[in-house]
Amino acid sequence: MKHLSIAAGVIAAMCAISTAKAEEPAFPGWGGLYFGATGGQSATSTSWKTNGHVVPAWGATYPYSIDTSATSFDARPDRMSFFVGYNYMITPVILAGIEAELGRGSSKTAHAMPGLQPFKAPYQNFHTRSRVISGNDSSLRLRAGYVVMPRLLVYATAGYATQMFRESSTCVIDPRVCNPDFSPLSHTSSKRLHGWTAGIGTEYQLLPNLIARVEYRRTDLDSTSFTAMPYVNFRTHGIKNTLSSTSDTMSVGLALKF
Repeated sequence: MKHLSIAAGVIAAMCAISTAKAEEPAFPGWGGLYFGATGGQSATSTSWKTNGHVVPAWGATYPYSIDTSATSFDARPDRMSFFVGYNYMITPVILAGIEAELGRGSSKTAHAMPGLQPFKAPYQNFHTRSRVISGNDSSLRLRAGYVVMPRLLVYATAGYATQMFRESSTCVIDPRVCNPDFSPLSHTSSKRLHGWTAGIGTEYQLLPNLIARVEYRRTDLDSTSFTAMPYVNFRTHGIKNTLSSTSDTMSVGLALKF
């Protein structure tokens, strides 16, 4: 991932600057309030599982079955975020802190609806299509840091994470999902997923009140149930599903310290 090489270059630059012999201005340390912004990229895997129908088929004219194995709606969205936090110095080289973040890394991924077994003629070319769209994410995390050099900090972070997802499905002459006499039919719904996030990072004080950051985080959002296509009498069987998501994010950023 291109952001990994950028991050490696930033870390190397930080280390090189920290060993310079030239005179430096006085720096205020790491305690206190700060806020900033980041940019980067996420590798996201959203897992969709089709669990079954809301009601049985009408007359079972077109036999079908449901495959309950999961399908991944993978994406690599660019991501931006804004964060605010506070550091408390426990010792001259060890700090504890808390940080809140709001991010955006929208992606759109579409597949034939997972779990529907293929049909024989004349319906083999008709599929119910599904799309997953990721939305805003946010987190509230604790931080623990160690001051390697006066201007260089390494830290670990972990806490609560949540993200909004929107799914949409369209049934086109597909009797596994809807009555061909009434298709095409579409449905859209939104779900908020909850889970945890954890990662590591490094920060360097470029100026007395300006900090550069490089961070990697893993986020795991728990499964939630939804109905991709609601039951409507004589129109749709209704499809029951679950959605979960994991992501790995690499970011670089700047923060102002007070």
